[in-house]
Amino acid sequence: GRQAGRQAGRQAARAHGTMAGVVNRSVGMMDEAYFVGRKVIIDWLNELLHLNLSKIEETASGAVACQVMDCLFPGKVPMAKVNWGAKTDYEFVNNYKVLQSVFAKLKVDRAIEVDKLIRARYQDNLEFMQWLKRFYDDNYSGVVEDYDAIERRNRGKGVSQYPPAAGGASAGASAPAARRPAAPRAGRTAPRATAKASSPVPAKENDRAMNKPAANPAATKKVESLNADLESANK
Repeated sequence: GRQAGRQAGRQAARAHGTMAGVVNRSVGMMDEAYFVGRKVIIDWLNELLHLNLSKIEETASGAVACQVMDCLFPGKVPMAKVNWGAKTDYEFVNNYKVLQSVFAKLKVDRAIEVDKLIRARYQDNLEFMQWLKRFYDDNYSGVVEDYDAIERRNRGKGVSQYPPAAGGASAGASAPAARRPAAPRAGRTAPRATAKASSPVPAKENDRAMNKPAANPAATKKVESLNADLESANK
């Protein structure tokens, strides 16, 4: 009854382009969301988006986060603007601009620490993905819908940088629509993972994802400008 009502409200809000259906829940650092391990996060992203990720650092460009939001809120993310082949700070920042515009449109109460994420450090990106998974679980309607992850991804640029999982279609072709993972049942929470759930931090955690070039002054200035915009948007 009550859960069905909330789900119907979310679906109606999305259908009419309103923001009433978005669930913003405060997630502190001791929340169980931050005890979810690297492997759980990577497996979730690979299943949801038909990806073949092996490292958390591969999410640093912001493209993966954009597609998670596209899956959760159909029609809200301009996937054609997402650059999957991004390698420079400037290109990473542009992806986060797309993500921030979606957050602003949906009134998502979360500041994006772009200057940290674009460095492709393991811990910073793991924590952002842990938060994103909790946000997804909180907002997923519970209705199984078809989502063609590869077709949606192919609307962006540089998709060959992120080949689909084994059994998926090659870049430029669509795969059968994926089923979204079922949401947790009402009244039940996911079991709290133990500290062992997190894999050891990779030895090269400070290496840039996909050997991304170092920052340049122009990109640094653009990052600073974006951070100022983000701070203003989250006041």
